[in-house]
Amino acid sequence: MLKIKIKQTVFFSVFLFLVLVLPQVSLAVNYYQGQAVNEKGQFITGKLYEVCYEGIVPCGKEVLYVKCDNSGDCLGKGDKGCVGGALSKGILHCQLCHFFVMINQTINYLFLSIIPYVAVFMFVVAGVFFYLGGARPEFKTRGKSIVRTVAIGLALIYGAFLIVGVFLTVLGAAKIEPISSVWQGSVFKINCPVRIPEGILQ
Repeated sequence: MLKIKIKQTVFFSVFLFLVLVLPQVSLAVNYYQGQAVNEKGQFITGKLYEVCYEGIVPCGKEVLYVKCDNSGDCLGKGDKGCVGGALSKGILHCQLCHFFVMINQTINYLFLSIIPYVAVFMFVVAGVFFYLGGARPEFKTRGKSIVRTVAIGLALIYGAFLIVGVFLTVLGAAKIEPISSVWQGSVFKINCPVRIPEGILQ
């Protein structure tokens, strides 16, 4: 009986990921910063760009980009579809940093755009069980169980997220911005410089 419940839980989790999460992540517009490099692979001072891409994979294709000003602020940041951005002349090939960009964007989207809504939905379901608990006491017990399970799950998920973020920040690989950036779709940012060959820029 326990094995059947575990299989059902795994099946439901995979189904939820494939049907709800994956399509949303694949349609999302994401941004990351990169710096231009010359033919020798050396960074060119003052040439910082905001790269825009749709979907999960941030490289291996032509991308839209916007040049940042001297202070590091990027003019196209926040524009859906990189409005006003230029299309690269060539393919931006994948680098090791792109792997971290992809993981970071996917996790941020999952933790900030999917899990909160699922949690609210589960609390609503629990409220319905509480409401119906007057006629059937087992519904009230089920509602309490849902609230407890969701609360523990949220504590574990976001607690682990915070621990990983602090660990990466201590190593210097990430920067935690829990208050200012959460409204922009990220909690911590990976510090990994993406190299953009000058030859693919307009």
